Amino acid sequence: MREVFEYLDKDKSGSIDDKELILGLRILGLNPTEGEVRELLHSQDRNNDGLLDLNEFSSLFEECKSISQVNMDSVKQYFDQFDRDNSGYLDVNELREALTSGGE
Repeated sequence: MREVFEYLDKDKSGSIDDKELILGLRILGLNPTEGEVRELLHSQDRNNDGLLDLNEFSSLFEECKSISQVNMDSVKQYFDQFDRDNSGYLDVNELREALTSGGE
């Protein structure tokens, strides 16, 4: 965790600001708006200084991991719903059904 924090702390201030956080999220393949980043930062900024220290960043990271796991669980559940033969793959018919069902 410390290594990730230090990598994102580009100015070596010992804290991560909104610009450094947005960079980290973009490295992960996300494209949040500045408003979303400010909201995310504010949700973990316990001392209200507008920055994340290592402990605050660690809390944010754990929350993101938890959300990510929930999303992956949902994707797997949806996939399993259409993998009728439990092969671990969707054949053409299973894929067609998944794409045309509207998630039902």
